[in-house]
Amino acid sequence: MKKVIAASLLAFAAAGASAAELVSNGGFEDGSAGWGSTQTVGFAPISAYINCCGIDGSGYPAANGVAAAFFGWGQQAGGTIFQDLATVAGLTYTVNFSYGAISGNALQTMTVEASDGQSLLGSLDVSAYGTTNQAALVSPYSFTFIANSSSTHLLFRDTSLNTNNTDALVDNVSVMAAVPEPETYAMLMAGLGLIGFAARRRKA
Repeated sequence: MKKVIAASLLAFAAAGASAAELVSNGGFEDGSAGWGSTQTVGFAPISAYINCCGIDGSGYPAANGVAAAFFGWGQQAGGTIFQDLATVAGLTYTVNFSYGAISGNALQTMTVEASDGQSLLGSLDVSAYGTTNQAALVSPYSFTFIANSSSTHLLFRDTSLNTNNTDALVDNVSVMAAVPEPETYAMLMAGLGLIGFAARRRKA
């Protein structure tokens, strides 16, 4: 009985401890720090497009700054960025990010994946047409996955067929464990209390 109670408490403690942000530099304000990437991805403020597209960046609705990761850098498709996250097996995680396309009007597409390096744990396909409307450059997206090891590989892969004068962009990347509601903790504690009470009565 004590082992069951201890295991339950440890599981909830692990969930609480894992509620912290797992992604490093998810807003790309520090450039590529914390991320692996291919050569066809650039890290820069939105204002980097002022010379070619007349976009000054002041209307960009970033949650945490003015920078982003750009795919199609140098007119080349197929770019990737990736990061390995410290996860807890069995816990559910939510991946949040913003995606859009800037400058020309070509369709941009992307696949976002969470894996253990071999098996796919969760993924989402997104798309956007390029725009110069700074206030509508990106839209929020999310998906969940259940970790099966202490490390999960998060990958953003550009699958666009045409990047001429249009770049996809990713920003506001966040991965956090799903935290049980306070009511769930209360129910757990109440249940454990009843189990302990029943165990004491049996001993008596």
